[in-house]
Amino acid sequence: MKAHEEHRYFVKNANQFSVVKCENILYCIADKGYTILYTTEDEKYMISKSLTKFLSEVQYPYLIRISQSVLVNIQYVKHVHNKEKCVVLKNGEKLYYTLSYGELQAQIVNLHNNRKLSQDG
Repeated sequence: MKAHEEHRYFVKNANQFSVVKCENILYCIADKGYTILYTTEDEKYMISKSLTKFLSEVQYPYLIRISQSVLVNIQYVKHVHNKEKCVVLKNGEKLYYTLSYGELQAQIVNLHNNRKLSQDG
């Protein structure tokens, strides 16, 4: 992804239609067939789609699945704790992962390296 590209996701429900910049999504949680988006603006959106369906539609490379019910935007990851099996976000929130520590670490490093290459190129 080039630095100037901007991904957006359109959230609609019975009462409103919202445009969410994907770069502002902190994380997503699955909840009984729904996906709940949490953003950097302290907003929360409920989408009537599974986490898998949402992830395939959004096509945002920095959102990675860390467990069956959690996606995280790696741009906001501050620490990954092996012993606690959690990811700590820059805002201090903790999200628990079920991947192996090595697999999660490799995904984060790979995406950061690809991001750096695309910005340099």
